[in-house]
Amino acid sequence: MSNAMADAFIALARNGNPNHAGLPAWTPYGLEHRETMLFDVTSRMANDPRGDEREFFARIPYIQPGT
Repeated sequence: MSNAMADAFIALARNGNPNHAGLPAWTPYGLEHRETMLFDVTSRMANDPRGDEREFFARIPYIQPGT
């Protein structure tokens, strides 16, 4: 897993695209689908992983400390 992530960082630094042979096609992130690469023994793309948590915390107002 660490090799796949390191290779993605290297590919991104070299050509601005993290795709490489050791990963499935990595599509750009967008707000409509919230595409996210999940690195694991078998890495995969997922749409809005943990979206239920994101929606839950979005309902809680954020008060910046010190205000």
